[in-house]
Amino acid sequence: MIRKILFILLLIAPLFTYAQEEEKSKPKEDKKVNYAFIPVIMYNSSFGMQFGAMANAYFHLNEKDSISPASMVAFFGSVFTNKTYFTGLFNKLYFKEDHWRTKAGIGVGNVVFQTYWELPYDIPGVPSSGYLDYNTKMAF
Repeated sequence: MIRKILFILLLIAPLFTYAQEEEKSKPKEDKKVNYAFIPVIMYNSSFGMQFGAMANAYFHLNEKDSISPASMVAFFGSVFTNKTYFTGLFNKLYFKEDHWRTKAGIGVGNVVFQTYWELPYDIPGVPSSGYLDYNTKMAF
């Protein structure tokens, strides 16, 4: 059922795209901050449906600095139907005409998973095989 829904969404997604012709009479304004947003919808047989988003902001720390590339701050978050989730905040900053750079990131997550195990020999009172549920929580 989920695969059919995902297939239909992928078929109708191009119907919502459009283009605009740029007006040549207006001068282009320089924005102080540029944004990029990426929605994430995916299916994974181990975790189920994934819903998430990534958002980036690009800017100059010092408007007078014409040498440094644009600095970036990014957020990413995702959740799956099996209750797995992760999220993070990252940045790349450029200072003092690109003489100094920093990269940093923080985040949290929880991976919910299941594995199949099988013992090579029988132990009385212990099942010889089965599924084992586990999760891995993380913070960085």
